[in-house]
Amino acid sequence: MYAKTAISLYTTGFATNRGLTFSVTGEMKNGTVGDLHNAGLNSVDAIMQGALTNLNNSWLTINTFKGESGSNSFMWPGFIKSFLNKFVGVDVRNIGAFPTIEALKK
Repeated sequence: MYAKTAISLYTTGFATNRGLTFSVTGEMKNGTVGDLHNAGLNSVDAIMQGALTNLNNSWLTINTFKGESGSNSFMWPGFIKSFLNKFVGVDVRNIGAFPTIEALKK
């Protein structure tokens, strides 16, 4: 599903599953390999991270090809749980807003 989603985002600019759609921005569509190199990312990471971050952050957008960070990369702690439930159809448990490495290992 991850590969199918990444391919859809790359080829069409959006991905849909279980009635939930998310997309890349116009800026991201114009990203180059040089941009990725400067940002320290590969194309799949940039596409997936940007699309997920933009789905979560309704007031700002991020262009991962430019290595942006800060308030436009904000992610609500419960977003990933909600996204996995809606898009993938799985239920996961939140460990907390800021889990420790030990809690994650468990």
